[in-house]
Amino acid sequence: MLLLHEEETKTKKLNNLSLEGCYDKNWISSSNKPRLLRNLQCLLCKQIANNAMEIICNEHEDHKETVLIGEKCLKQYLNEHNNKCPIGNHDHCNYVKGQTARNFISELKVICPRQFGIDLNIKTNIETKEGDTSTEIETKKQYCIFKGKIEEVKNHLQNECCLKPLECKFKEFGCDDILFNFNFQKHLQLKGNQHSNLLLNNISILQNKIQQYQSNENNTQILKSKIEEQEQYIHNNGMKKKKK
Repeated sequence: MLLLHEEETKTKKLNNLSLEGCYDKNWISSSNKPRLLRNLQCLLCKQIANNAMEIICNEHEDHKETVLIGEKCLKQYLNEHNNKCPIGNHDHCNYVKGQTARNFISELKVICPRQFGIDLNIKTNIETKEGDTSTEIETKKQYCIFKGKIEEVKNHLQNECCLKPLECKFKEFGCDDILFNFNFQKHLQLKGNQHSNLLLNNISILQNKIQQYQSNENNTQILKSKIEEQEQYIHNNGMKKKKK
């Protein structure tokens, strides 16, 4: 029996769809049979172990099942518990890469995690009509059709996914809306007037700055002229005194 205190099993919740920590079990289960995932859960966070590590301490070598822990979860636990083993709470925890589990998990087929988020009715900032900056994606619509191996997901999210968040071309002028490939052009069309106003406002600000700069420059020039006049006055008076 695993000697884990209840408070020690509680770890900080990672982003459900993060590829850095352990994989969200619900996301993986949506494309795989539960029996395939039964022995792939991380001991600490109960999600599917990412970069699985196997605990091989002599203190519990008679344990019948292989104990897997996600690499990030294990490092965090050891750092917070003075390197004590998460199973027996003893010193000097020994572990190795769970290469068999890693290979198996990397081959699991999954859908796009962003699409999975939409399927769970996660609200996303998206433009649908002018003046409405925060609406909900139609949850029944499938925007991203990706289905591939877990090891392919990172490249998909970075380079291929149509749900990858994009910034508006007018962000530097004040448009902070978050967009996607499928609605980018529509946003530019619907927000044309707003973008024009942002540009005009930016031009007005620049003109004011230029005028202020020119005004300061003129004031500086006037001040220089006065100084030169005073210097000339002092010089002339000094010359007159010498002549006397």
